Amino acid sequence: NNWCSFFDDLFEFNDVRERGGGDQVAMYFLRVFEYIDEVVVDRHSQRSPQQRERDMAIKDIMREVAVRRAVDVWYNVLTHYHGRGPGDGLEVAQLCLSVLQAYVEWIDVSLLLTPYWVNLLYFLMSIHPLRVGACECIGQLVAKKQAPGIKVETLGALNIVEALS
Repeated sequence: NNWCSFFDDLFEFNDVRERGGGDQVAMYFLRVFEYIDEVVVDRHSQRSPQQRERDMAIKDIMREVAVRRAVDVWYNVLTHYHGRGPGDGLEVAQLCLSVLQAYVEWIDVSLLLTPYWVNLLYFLMSIHPLRVGACECIGQLVAKKQAPGIKVETLGALNIVEALS
């Protein structure tokens, strides 16, 4: 209620990165999403009923106005930073995979089950410093609680059998 344009402002801030704002802007953008996960989404911490209600409202707003855009930004970040070395932006890609992994549990996975995303995650598994993060993201997609029919679709979209052979 206090900062209605928060996500619009955050994405506008990210636009600065895309116009040459650099690694620090990308890290800041990702750290905000990491912090939101820690404070709002993390199910392991004890919260009062009022806090849980507030957190659910924030997640609902995020699903409506932010998640789709965030997934697009995360994709762009990973495609931009995956080939960098330590000290040259690789840390941005690693943080992005960590953030993505945290959000898989509660966002609409159809946003990630596109050929672009699936191919990118498998490609990132071939990059040694990103391998574990990419595997953990795929593992989260596989482990996500879903109705049986949707789970079969998820596994089919991930081409797990073909990828492992």
